[in-house]
Amino acid sequence: MKSTITKITLSLLTVLFFVLSNTTTAQTTFNVSVNAGSFTNATISINVGDSVKWSNSSGFHNVNGTTTTFPSNPESFGNALGSSWVFIYGFTIAGTYAYQCDQHVLGGMVGAITVVDPNSIDDNSLSSGISTVYPVPAAEYVSIDFSQELLSPNVPLTVVIYDIMGREVLRIENIADASLKLNTNGWDSPMYVYHIISGAEIIEMGKILVQ
Repeated sequence: MKSTITKITLSLLTVLFFVLSNTTTAQTTFNVSVNAGSFTNATISINVGDSVKWSNSSGFHNVNGTTTTFPSNPESFGNALGSSWVFIYGFTIAGTYAYQCDQHVLGGMVGAITVVDPNSIDDNSLSSGISTVYPVPAAEYVSIDFSQELLSPNVPLTVVIYDIMGREVLRIENIADASLKLNTNGWDSPMYVYHIISGAEIIEMGKILVQ
């Protein structure tokens, strides 16, 4: 009798483990509508393994997130210009991805996806709580506040800003203050990407939206 109860208990624990494992690794598809010169939900944050589904219901558009256009993207994704299409892409590499519609990029038809690996504890992965960026969107300035434990005289802190083409536009090194305020006058793109570097390692990547 005791042996039977033990077997039943082990079986139940196995089933419970299987259910929990599949729950924690469940994948989600995020919907982005593509229409009259804009992406809805253009800036989103997802987990590794999630997918994004772009649905073009109006106009001649595409999704271009290639590393040729955006060298700082961890990998390429995108489709061809056209109308009435659906494009789905699954993201398997953590990082910050920029994308655009080639036909309407000058009109501000761009987007950004932050892909986070919730199971990773590697220093190179995206982190939360390292910095706070405000206001969103930025108008005349943007501030980046750092958590106090990052500010060490023995480990230099650097912030690098890239435009949506992946070009470096600003680099601030040897940061000692808890808050960094940047003048955004003359920043003519709607979105920029920042890297926070501690020593020689990227410890956070994120986006700055500019209006």
